[in-house]
Amino acid sequence: MNSLASERPCERPPSFLDVLRNTSVIIPCLFACFAAFLLLARSHFYSTPLHTTQAVTIGLGTILGIGCLRGLCGLPSKPFRSPLAKWGWYLQSLTLLQVSLLLTVTSAQSEATAIVWVLSVVNELVWWTVNGRQARPVLASPAVTDHVIEEDIEARLLKSLENSGAVDSPMGAAGTLSEIAEQTSQSWIRSQDEYGESISASQRTLFAAGQRFQTIHLSFIPELPGIPHVDATSLEGPNVEIMVGEVQGFGLRLDLKLTQIYDEPVEVVIQVEVFAETSQAA
Repeated sequence: MNSLASERPCERPPSFLDVLRNTSVIIPCLFACFAAFLLLARSHFYSTPLHTTQAVTIGLGTILGIGCLRGLCGLPSKPFRSPLAKWGWYLQSLTLLQVSLLLTVTSAQSEATAIVWVLSVVNELVWWTVNGRQARPVLASPAVTDHVIEEDIEARLLKSLENSGAVDSPMGAAGTLSEIAEQTSQSWIRSQDEYGESISASQRTLFAAGQRFQTIHLSFIPELPGIPHVDATSLEGPNVEIMVGEVQGFGLRLDLKLTQIYDEPVEVVIQVEVFAETSQAA
């Protein structure tokens, strides 16, 4: 008997752009910050002061350039952002600060300096506000909840195994499916409490002579309140590996594989435990 429990579906896999952001975009970000530092450090060598138009143009160009770099880095609050990508995004605040100080030192008129600083502050406020709004909410104690859910599912599976040989009826004791009659191919119990919805299902599957693989699709009508936790094991029949494939709120897929090929038809009975948290519906 082998079984494989499904994990809660993860976020989408990183794209090529995500990989590029996480590894390479830090280089132009560091270059921009270091170049601004050098220009500021050598500001005492500049003999010709900048006019208002020149200072504002340089300030706007710097803001646009920093916006492009931050767009390449992506918002730090997004998933799959590496520390390099996050620091590349954060460093641009320092770059803009250094350029603003440089224009303050080299500008001939205070009006130009005021315009540059206002634009810089507004730019930073917008970027940091957008990043803050994109941050994902943190659920309270998710690890504890998942641990309890997995323990509950495993406990129900063990109870089904204990009852499978002790009760000669389509339904087991205490509201848990344990064994299904020979003429029954599928039997379910669906229940609901304050935490979510649970499904205990027994499924009889026939393998033809020489057949080793089988796929089972289970549909949930009506849909469950969210992506469920799933665990499965075999109750009767030859040894079979059970892999939980795709899991959605409207159904799931189980992939079965016999540990060996048989020359005659064989049947296996599997037990599936499903739980979906009500909080996922929000």
